[in-house]
Amino acid sequence: MNRPEQGIKPTELHDHCTQAREIFKWMEALAGATADASKNETWGRYRAQHLAELMHYLAVDWANYFDGIAESTAEKYGFDHDR
Repeated sequence: MNRPEQGIKPTELHDHCTQAREIFKWMEALAGATADASKNETWGRYRAQHLAELMHYLAVDWANYFDGIAESTAEKYGFDHDR
């Protein structure tokens, strides 16, 4: 276990950053697919709507996930999560 003055372990920080990077790559791909789908008159609006709903779901889910990590890190190391 880390002492508070040591902060988060470098491996933990690396894992969280690479996970966030992958999530943002997925979100970028979904945004591009949504833009492409919206240009198609036949199925475009239907697909774009569902892709937008998926992006919203993923954004909320991952925001909650990383908020939980931030909160547990703040509790572990004794600083204010809402700063």
